[in-house]
Amino acid sequence: HPRDKVKVTSNNGGNDYKRTRDFNVGDSVHACDYRPNRPKWINGTIVARKGKVVYEVRVGDMVIIRHINQLRHKRDNDGPPSKSRIPMEIVYDTFDIPLPTSSPMRQHMKRNEGQNEAKCRPHRLRGQRELLQIDPKAKSYTKEGR
Repeated sequence: HPRDKVKVTSNNGGNDYKRTRDFNVGDSVHACDYRPNRPKWINGTIVARKGKVVYEVRVGDMVIIRHINQLRHKRDNDGPPSKSRIPMEIVYDTFDIPLPTSSPMRQHMKRNEGQNEAKCRPHRLRGQRELLQIDPKAKSYTKEGR
């Protein structure tokens, strides 16, 4: 139903724009996969809508439930969403720069090869938690009550 569509507002370099994002039964999508040692995005098909922002997605022979933020539209010719990166060898060759022979550079390049996939989970900094010290004589555990 049109009034059930989710309004997503993004700030893109100072230009505010709105886009309406929703999925219909039968749409091909990329769904975020949280299983270890698997690709971050897997191909699936919308099976049903469970609410305003939750969908059932068929992935192979399983049906998973995903929030709209964990789904991306799949176009016919594209693979999983990812950031495109150009290998350094191509950049060096394009500008006629000799390829460095130092091994730390090559090790760094090999280490970062698997990091070009889009991350499913948002990155946030977490502070250190303050553990609860149990005091049977305390009337309250709020900071004001101490």
